[in-house]
Amino acid sequence: MNNSKPSHPQTCALSEAPAHQGTVYQNIGRVFEILSNCDADPIQVVALLRTTRSIVSGSAALLMVSDLDFVPGDLDIYTPLSQEESAMEIVQHHMNFEAKTSRMPRGYPDSSAIHKVHRLEKGHRSMNVIIVRGEDPTAALFHFHSTIVMNCLTAFGLYCAYPSLTFFDVGVVNLPVVLREVGVRRNAEECFDKYRNRGVTLVNDVRKLPRHSIHECRKDAECPHTLRSTVDAQGLYITLFEPTEAEAEYVARHRYATIWMMGGPMCGEKGTYFNNFVASIKASEITVSKGLTRYFRA
Repeated sequence: MNNSKPSHPQTCALSEAPAHQGTVYQNIGRVFEILSNCDADPIQVVALLRTTRSIVSGSAALLMVSDLDFVPGDLDIYTPLSQEESAMEIVQHHMNFEAKTSRMPRGYPDSSAIHKVHRLEKGHRSMNVIIVRGEDPTAALFHFHSTIVMNCLTAFGLYCAYPSLTFFDVGVVNLPVVLREVGVRRNAEECFDKYRNRGVTLVNDVRKLPRHSIHECRKDAECPHTLRSTVDAQGLYITLFEPTEAEAEYVARHRYATIWMMGGPMCGEKGTYFNNFVASIKASEITVSKGLTRYFRA
């Protein structure tokens, strides 16, 4: 890559998230195998992510960060709106997927980050190029139905927002998103059935899990009322591909990160309810919890 300005500070920023130990089964070989099983050339996928600031999420990303064993239905690529044309050019003319449908999102909440969904096929395999509003595709993760799918592959590595749940095949339901609209609820229920059949336990209340019987609301990383960020110490990031020097320098000056709170009924308190909150801001603004709280209250 030349020394011109890199165009993906959001996905580069995830490479600076703290890495956790004890994930020896994570490796490039597993990621490449999963991509290949989706009939997508791994090198081309990584190049797509790097060129268009896209991420891979959905069931394929869950396989990459867990030891679950199932065949993903398709490959989901999340792409910024400004990169839609470039991404579609790559997947059709370089990766040889054929465009089948293009539609506005259905089964997503109105306030989600999803703008449009392109469905493509190659033989018996399918790919969804999901266009997100704005320039930060990672923001879409936190509008998903549960924590079990709040994971992604970037051009530089793997990110898991809730490793202490995901590594035990457990997901907490994102209640404000699921309950907001009938269409969203119906789509979420279908997803819940799918993931339960794949061996995932889904709960509405994290306190129902034996390991979380002693729960500190708004403090525990798994609590839906804890304000989180993609650069906090509770997420897991595994670096697979180092950013170039030019990319690293640009990220240091311009990096953004996503902050979120799932919300829902307050733990152990009746009548107190919070909507979910998702935003992308300068990562320098959220390096300490005090800064997070100040931004959230503003």
